[in-house]
Amino acid sequence: LLARCTGPAGKVYSFEPDALMAAALRSNLAANGIAHAEVFEFAVGAAAGTATFQRNAVNSGDNRLGTTTGTALHSDQTAVKVCALQDALQGRRLDFIKMDVQGWEGEALRGVAGLLDANPGLQIYFEFWPHGLRLAGTEIAQLAATLRELRLHVTLADAGPEAPAVDLLALDRSMAPKAFTNLLARR
Repeated sequence: LLARCTGPAGKVYSFEPDALMAAALRSNLAANGIAHAEVFEFAVGAAAGTATFQRNAVNSGDNRLGTTTGTALHSDQTAVKVCALQDALQGRRLDFIKMDVQGWEGEALRGVAGLLDANPGLQIYFEFWPHGLRLAGTEIAQLAATLRELRLHVTLADAGPEAPAVDLLALDRSMAPKAFTNLLARR
């Protein structure tokens, strides 16, 4: 969908640390005739390194990075390469980032400062899942501090461009224990 939205003159960069999912993505792109998408086979984080990748035995959309969740569903673990988005995409024009990394958003957002500086209109659409953030080792106050350091104005994703900023701590308190929502961040 995003590759179609950019049109053939645009470019889509996708990051997928799971080799099986990256292969499926490449196959899907080829089957749909999408030639302007590039797949990076590693995770995104604050800096280059490695992280523990946990594969969900039932739902591949719930693969995660970070410490163990303590459930049998995430028992298959392996180390994967991690890079900062600002390093992997340095020098490239970016308009939009869609980020849903199962609680790893706190780490991933710490690696985008250079992209925001180089792309003043860049918008970041990301999942806010407090339970997942905590499982990945990020407290809500830490995420809020990262967003402030990046000078990002954060709103509910579907609230419109003139929406007031969201207070993440208040939003966390108002949500059901394992609920999530999508947020939009921009300078």
